[in-house]
Amino acid sequence: MSDLVVRPPWQLRGDGYVIFYRFERDFALQWTPPELHDRFRGGTGAVAFVNYKDSPVGGYGELLFIPGRFDDGKKARFSITRIFVSTYSSVMSGRANWGIPKERASFNVGIDDEGLETLTTEAINGDPIAQFSVRPGLLKMPLPNNRLFPLQIVQWWEGQQFNTKFWGGGRLGLMDVEGLHINGDLFPDVSGQTPIGAVKVWGFRLTFGVPKIQS
Repeated sequence: MSDLVVRPPWQLRGDGYVIFYRFERDFALQWTPPELHDRFRGGTGAVAFVNYKDSPVGGYGELLFIPGRFDDGKKARFSITRIFVSTYSSVMSGRANWGIPKERASFNVGIDDEGLETLTTEAINGDPIAQFSVRPGLLKMPLPNNRLFPLQIVQWWEGQQFNTKFWGGGRLGLMDVEGLHINGDLFPDVSGQTPIGAVKVWGFRLTFGVPKIQS
């Protein structure tokens, strides 16, 4: 096992930005491995930008795409099919621990004097991947810890299925998306899709559990 892999469970802390969609099926399947097409069940999907300020591998940035839910043999669960993170340890740990197909990129979060936040992801060679301009609202509400009713994702990696529970809490508020620029060669260009909502989560604390793995 690589020294870069840190075993679960993980405790993470940071801020997150999530835009929700109901993606058109053809669009979702463009960014889904062919072997999973028959498992795709649709429903709500999302694009998320996460600024992890603390984790077992330190702080790092993350950009991910969830096309919707997939049949794991028992239920339809969310699955991540495209994801970038800013550190090699997160890449290696994400793949080995939970079957998440992470790749490395660089990240930046900026904010201007009027409260507009700019979230930028670039490939290691400098090619742009995505830039979001968002304006979080002033109203924040508690997001209770869901330890008793955890969420679950399913991932498939190197012939294995990973089912992982996660839970956490923070403060939640609505968010306006004022600008969106995506390199459609590297990440799903959601600019042609209609969002159904967007939120920012401040100061979340998240636990990513030990997965159940089956061949």
